[in-house]
Amino acid sequence: MFWNRFKTAIVLIALLTLALVFRGWVLVVAVVLFSFAAVHEEYAVITAAGHHPIKWPTWLCAAVCIPLMLGYTPAAVVPLLVICCLLTIMNMVFRREPNFVDLMFSVLPMFSVVLPFMCIVSLLGIQSEIIQITLLLLVFIVPVLGDTAAYAVGSLCGKHKLCPDVSKGKTVEGALAGLAGSLVGSLLIMLIMSAFGDISLVPWWHFVLLGILGGAASQLGDLFASMLKRFCGVKDFSSLLPGHGGIMDRMDSILFMAVAMFCYRIFMISVFPM
Repeated sequence: MFWNRFKTAIVLIALLTLALVFRGWVLVVAVVLFSFAAVHEEYAVITAAGHHPIKWPTWLCAAVCIPLMLGYTPAAVVPLLVICCLLTIMNMVFRREPNFVDLMFSVLPMFSVVLPFMCIVSLLGIQSEIIQITLLLLVFIVPVLGDTAAYAVGSLCGKHKLCPDVSKGKTVEGALAGLAGSLVGSLLIMLIMSAFGDISLVPWWHFVLLGILGGAASQLGDLFASMLKRFCGVKDFSSLLPGHGGIMDRMDSILFMAVAMFCYRIFMISVFPM
């Protein structure tokens, strides 16, 4: 099990490194492929739980909206998602047996998967290359180090359950360690990237905020995925990644961090030219 987990992790790190080095359409293609896999996994567990979501508007959203974000401003996120949501609602209300729960599950992957991946692609619109790379690294490093620290400390000395009705394995001690790990990851990125270029547009205390708030968002994403899996009665979203489960099992915390970073970028645009 450990060896499979280790080999999969190495492959994922290699793919991430290539995507971040080349960025542009290479990153967009990677995002589209991963988003397709994640959407499929979410709909698969939802369908297995007995629900009947309308899928094609979300697939359309993933296929069209994510690449479009490469050439449009972040504000394009809102109308694109609204159009896809309206298409979903229109199809549901004209169904033979419309179901509100099915409607909610129809749009869930749109907001929990497609929107976060759109947020990742939107970072490519940042003009400063060093700032662009820095924020992209934060999207991945903050959740990964937070997850690692939370798992290590929670396994060794976790005693107080965090959300036992959602995830029996998560502890308060692990969550606090996860926040510390995310903060350390953010500060490490600051130190490393400052050695390669001028990142003064992002003051040092922004990295502290991104580490703490991004770490909290990452853990919320992990809890959301656990809640969905428990509701649907599955342990993992799929077995696509040996030793890790599915794409969603690896990306849940990263996706919520991506949304937090998108909101941060909107704030930064209003304060600093990026």
